[in-house]
Amino acid sequence: MVQSKTALSVSAADLKPVLYTADVIIVELNIDGQTKRAIVQDAQFHPLTDLVTHVDFLELFDDKEVSLNIPIKLTGTSPGVKMGGKLVQKLRNLRVKALPANLPQRNCRTNGIFRSW
Repeated sequence: MVQSKTALSVSAADLKPVLYTADVIIVELNIDGQTKRAIVQDAQFHPLTDLVTHVDFLELFDDKEVSLNIPIKLTGTSPGVKMGGKLVQKLRNLRVKALPANLPQRNCRTNGIFRSW
């Protein structure tokens, strides 16, 4: 399998809602007039200023499964906590392998970036 790499630049302001969240984000990248869907695979930050220095995106294909960690979000209050107990959440992420269309998501657009969580 051959993987091609494409260099591009994105403003730090557009990356902020994508990188500073635990949610899974699907972005639409416009590269040479073609729109490609991708997820953030890796991000690097400056050690002193914590500014983004490099981001790797993984292109999504409708017919190819992707493996990623989905954050587990607890909602409501358990009966045990209501009675004075303490909730201990040991599992924060769940490893999921699925087609992009089957990933849990909510969508909104931010400055040309498609956000999904």
